[in-house]
Amino acid sequence: MGKDSARKRARKAAVGAVVGALIVAGLASLGGAAAEADVSPSVPPMLQRDGNVATADPIPTVQIDNGYVWAQTTIGSTVYAGGRFDNAREPGAAPGTALTGRSNLLAYDINTGALLPFAPQVNGVIRAVTASPDGSRIYIGGSFSSVNGQERNNIAVINAQTGELVPGVVPSIGGSGVFALATSGPTIYAGGLFTQANGVGRRNLAAFDTSSGAVLNWAPQTDLQVDAMVMDPAGNNVIAGGRFSQVNGDLSMRGSAALDKNTGALDTAWALPRTVKNGAATGTYAGKAGIFSLTADSTAVYGTGWVQANVATGNLEGTFAAEAGTGQVRWIADCLGDHYGVYSTGKVVYTTSHMHSCPTMGQHSEQNPTRYTYAEAYTADARGTLGTQPRTPDYANWAGTPSPSAYVWTPDWSVGVTSGLGQAGLSITGTGNMISIGGEFRSVNNGQFEGLVRFSTTPPGGAKQGPRVSGASWTGSATRPDANADSVTVNIPANWDRDDLALYYELYRVGGTTPVATAAASTTWWNRPNIQLVDSTPSGGQQQTYTVVAKDGNGNTASSAAITGPAPGVGGGGDPGTPVDHSFVTKLIVSRLSGKAIGAPYANSVPFAQTISLNRSMQWWTVWRADGSLQLRSPLYATCLGVSGGSVDEGAQIVQSSCADPSNTVWNVRDIGNGDVQLVAAHSGKCLTLANGNTAEGATYVQASCDAANSYSRMYLRPPG
Repeated sequence: MGKDSARKRARKAAVGAVVGALIVAGLASLGGAAAEADVSPSVPPMLQRDGNVATADPIPTVQIDNGYVWAQTTIGSTVYAGGRFDNAREPGAAPGTALTGRSNLLAYDINTGALLPFAPQVNGVIRAVTASPDGSRIYIGGSFSSVNGQERNNIAVINAQTGELVPGVVPSIGGSGVFALATSGPTIYAGGLFTQANGVGRRNLAAFDTSSGAVLNWAPQTDLQVDAMVMDPAGNNVIAGGRFSQVNGDLSMRGSAALDKNTGALDTAWALPRTVKNGAATGTYAGKAGIFSLTADSTAVYGTGWVQANVATGNLEGTFAAEAGTGQVRWIADCLGDHYGVYSTGKVVYTTSHMHSCPTMGQHSEQNPTRYTYAEAYTADARGTLGTQPRTPDYANWAGTPSPSAYVWTPDWSVGVTSGLGQAGLSITGTGNMISIGGEFRSVNNGQFEGLVRFSTTPPGGAKQGPRVSGASWTGSATRPDANADSVTVNIPANWDRDDLALYYELYRVGGTTPVATAAASTTWWNRPNIQLVDSTPSGGQQQTYTVVAKDGNGNTASSAAITGPAPGVGGGGDPGTPVDHSFVTKLIVSRLSGKAIGAPYANSVPFAQTISLNRSMQWWTVWRADGSLQLRSPLYATCLGVSGGSVDEGAQIVQSSCADPSNTVWNVRDIGNGDVQLVAAHSGKCLTLANGNTAEGATYVQASCDAANSYSRMYLRPPG
């Protein structure tokens, strides 16, 4: 939800249950792509970036100086960017330097990043920019009264080459402003918050003839503002999005609607509003949810949702894809956090947002402190189905809905403050192998980029984003299994990369040029499992020092700090040789009775049963002790699974505890056959057990008397994935 107090308010569980039921009913009612999509029933896998996905390398681009870019469109290789700013700034220049005057609108070459001479003078903020079908004009909308010194009220028609007003075409909107534009043939459609067009009554929607500027009879109405518009690729409808809760008196049109492009009649067969419902016009949360942006490719309409209220007001923070012509949901990406710009290449869908949690898609849970991701990349097709939302009733549960896969694509952004939203990217456009993101950000990947930045599938000089952790920040340990062995095992946390899932690891003896061991792993910033590398080359009785090198598929590398191996004749302290398989250092702890894993989605939360997924909240590092016991450590929070207060009582709660205190965080593993084990608390002799044998999602755990026949305490340890 939005970064305001609304997301903190208490909400009734009944509301969440009702909304969840409505989502299921809505999907069932589609009778098409959403209900029948031939996709895997599993959570979609995270994907390695391929040749269709831009790298995370920001490319030098003309900047703005102290403002924001709200809207963009592209004609050929020219990007037109509008918002609120007084100056453009040369690529890479520091704030306040190398300035060229621009008045809320500029154009630049997407191939070079250079500012173009196009320089209309607009005396107010621009909220919408779109191109005429033939590319000769651009249409701008916003809250202004003058363009190039001539009266233009909230909408204007500009020559795309010269920046001059197109003579004789003078549409006018009276009200707060125009926030959305779309074109089809000889018609320009406008949406926003207004009451008249060319002096004729219109309520938030209007259309004009592009040759004369005359207002047309097209006159649908909404109760609240329209923020986004796009033409349905099927060709018959204008798709409108915003924070409205009714269109033409129809109360089921909450946040989106399809309107006949000729008559303005509501197309009630268009299916999206039956599933995605963002908008309310009355009550405490009036205007506190909506659809922020819309875009389309040849087969689908894509949009982004935001909510600063409860789930009854808005059920989607995230992104959707709806089939052209029908509006049937192709997929939902319900990553939490308001979403803003959206753009599709036909194969990859990019969004901007402040996403902070997405376990339903196999990504990270809520972090403590909260960590925001400001841009995402998805497949244009569905690759799986969403998992259960752990934060109901605060958020809607889209479980079982088709979902895209996310690519590992996480540029770093510093947010701005000029729009009042406190965000990074607000709009996206592109062409060919390039995309342009506009917003209020002040830097990208710690480089000098303000308001505009380009990314490419083929950036100049190639992909340069490499593994992120190195030197003293990346270190591990080296042990020998026993004093007589001539092999050394190096353990080190996995690295991570802004635009690569797959990383490769090489172990070098200091001074050596050939790796003595290699490994590979799929990792992200929130999922950094242990990497184990074994040097089995004879040491000749010499103590060795090692360096680990992480490498991505483009050859970018990062090196660890030096890791000193054990002295000759020193060993032990590794795996104590219990009858359990310890070939994986990272484990899931799964109840044989419920089939669910023990998870801790938040710091200091009570661990509870979760449906198995790739979520790191249910992964535990097995940290072995010399006496054969172990601690089970969360890789997210560096806490250990323990017994509350070190109690020895029957039924004492299993909690997260400080790993520094072994009095209640040490466990022994008891093999009870058939691959099952019991985890026995070393201080109490009691077993980790499902409380009351509850097999439901969210069930908690206690310690209880160990009984090999008691299925409540039968667990098995398995690797993630």
